[in-house]
Amino acid sequence: MIIAVELTFDLESTRRLTAVWAALAGIYGGPRITELGARPHVSLTVFHDTVPEGLCQELGELAQRFGPFGLH
Repeated sequence: MIIAVELTFDLESTRRLTAVWAALAGIYGGPRITELGARPHVSLTVFHDTVPEGLCQELGELAQRFGPFGLH
């Protein structure tokens, strides 16, 4: 089993990033990332085989410390 911890974007940022992906697909060809089922995100980590004990609690505490932030 593979588990990924990802941060996703708000709807406006997702729309803008998807437009960039579409423009790049138009230049370089191939399917758009969204056609493959992907959504813009930032992967924090990926676990293969086992999920570390206490992961859900740690993620909950992390989420409590963060609010929305901008990317520049």
